[in-house]
Amino acid sequence: MRRRRLQPARLAALLLLLGTAGAGQRSDPTIAAPRVPIVDQFDVFSDRAIRTYSLELPEGRWRKLREQALAERWAAATLHVDGVRVGVVGVRFKGATGTLAACFQDGKELCAKLSMKLRFDRYAPERRFFGLQRLNFHSMERDPSWMRERLAYRVFEDAGIVAPRTAWARIEVNGRDLGVYTVVEAIDARFTDRRFHFDDGLLYKEAWPGSLDPAYYERRLRTNRSEPHEHATMLGFARELSQAGSDGRAAVLERWTDPDQLMRYMAVDRLIGNWDGITAWYCDPGTCTNHNFYWYAEKERQRLWLIPWDLDNSFLLFDPLFLARDWLDPPKGCDERPLAWGLYPIRNPTCDPLAAALAAVGRERFRPALREVMERAFDPERLRAQILAWRALLAPQVARDPRGPGPKVWDAENQVLIASLRKLHARGEALVVGEPNEPLALDIERRNDFEAASQASVWRSVEIRSNRRSRVAHGLGLRRALAGRADLSFDFELRDESRTPADRFLQWASLTLPLAGGAADLRRTEGLRLLLRADAPRELRIDVESRRYPSDAAEQRYGWDLNVGVAPRRLTLAFGDLSLPAWSEVEPLPLEEVLANATALSFHPQPRGRLPSGFFPPGGSDSGVIRIDDVEFLPAARAGP
Repeated sequence: MRRRRLQPARLAALLLLLGTAGAGQRSDPTIAAPRVPIVDQFDVFSDRAIRTYSLELPEGRWRKLREQALAERWAAATLHVDGVRVGVVGVRFKGATGTLAACFQDGKELCAKLSMKLRFDRYAPERRFFGLQRLNFHSMERDPSWMRERLAYRVFEDAGIVAPRTAWARIEVNGRDLGVYTVVEAIDARFTDRRFHFDDGLLYKEAWPGSLDPAYYERRLRTNRSEPHEHATMLGFARELSQAGSDGRAAVLERWTDPDQLMRYMAVDRLIGNWDGITAWYCDPGTCTNHNFYWYAEKERQRLWLIPWDLDNSFLLFDPLFLARDWLDPPKGCDERPLAWGLYPIRNPTCDPLAAALAAVGRERFRPALREVMERAFDPERLRAQILAWRALLAPQVARDPRGPGPKVWDAENQVLIASLRKLHARGEALVVGEPNEPLALDIERRNDFEAASQASVWRSVEIRSNRRSRVAHGLGLRRALAGRADLSFDFELRDESRTPADRFLQWASLTLPLAGGAADLRRTEGLRLLLRADAPRELRIDVESRRYPSDAAEQRYGWDLNVGVAPRRLTLAFGDLSLPAWSEVEPLPLEEVLANATALSFHPQPRGRLPSGFFPPGGSDSGVIRIDDVEFLPAARAGP
């Protein structure tokens, strides 16, 4: 590698960033500054190169670290970056009850990669890596495009919102390649010093200003923790929010925050489809909380700034929170608990005092802020160009990543991401002009004909999925609708990604139509009637989704197997004819339990053109479309052929 010649001024800055010069700091003999190919923090988070972070530690220590990953304990390891020794650092796995816990079942590790954290000063208090105390390495396990988290933070940054910097890097442990990770800047004292000009305020992780208990904020404090604090800013904000009536909430927000910044934050949050952020109030039996944010409380001006976190599931059209009221709406239904994904109770965000204050400001200022953000940070062509530039950097890494999605899946996921940009932008445009955005869900008391639906509500409320190489799209069918003005269109191209005989049937696609409220008791209905058409004669499986199923496995689901064709066909289906797939070998759940907790209908077109082996021919695929209309649940008196 050709090394750059450092000018004296830059070398001095480099030594300062490394923590090897400056008042009160000791030199670290393990870092030879002129030999390090990274010369400053800009290079740590650069788009120009993908660095290799190599860890060395005894095999027994590494094995124990993996076995006890859920405990998130630190272990010592020697770090080299691009071949240059940094020293002994701390390493641990990260993700807590979210991404990390999801990677284990009955003590067995399920994920190809686990997210990690490096702490440079864990065993040498003065050590810094170009001024950084720690770095996060996210596995991208739930994002085979490898782009979503970085792109989301880039949109926040371009919209003028303080956000962490990112990059990509490879991780090696004892010479073994663990693959490519997203590097995400730690939100800590170094971050706040850089972004808030050494204000020396207080940083909080997931401390929502609704509590009046100082201990609540003390537990969530992430800076200046050497001594207790009064938390005057957070407590003052929370107290005034709790005491303000509907007419005074906007003034409280003006006094403690920058409402324009918050409106831009909310605009980006909406545009990227962040379903696990500040508007997502997931409920346990006793409480409902939101997640994935930081607050910075300025010391001098006593102003609060919101910072985003954990965005790897962004840029998805489907919004699992679609049954909750929009945060712009007035508070209503605070005892309601609609279901996200038909499984998880959520609370309407409008019932929170801060959300109500945001709504009070947002009714006049959100849509102008949304327009500004769309022009400034969410132009689909600019985002597409950014993705293509990153693709050129990542492509060689994908080809040799032993734990990654593989080039074909990665390429397909990137195409899906690029295709979603215009639809997300169109959804934002619909909101700017005030187009109704009511959720689309099946009402069991009436005929569901899609006449009053909008494209934005379809994209938001109807979930489509497939194996990673297949492609799916959906929307309102406005040309030659099956009945009336509109029907629901499901387009798909089924592609083979099988690698072994055990997964030779791995080509599938599904569209899920939710039931109103997230769940319904279908035991008092005898069946359903609907209108269907396909592009060509093909088999279609329709399943009844339920909260009672123990997993996402298709073999456990009750449904009907139908033949549909190019002529519209009105079908009546009896719940008494429901059955598991013919190939299923599991013990079925009682049908009564499934129907009592029904959450959705899901549609699964079966692939045509497969070989008897279950594979498509080389280069083969199956493209098609299913049209759905007039879905109606039938009481007992009307059921029958």
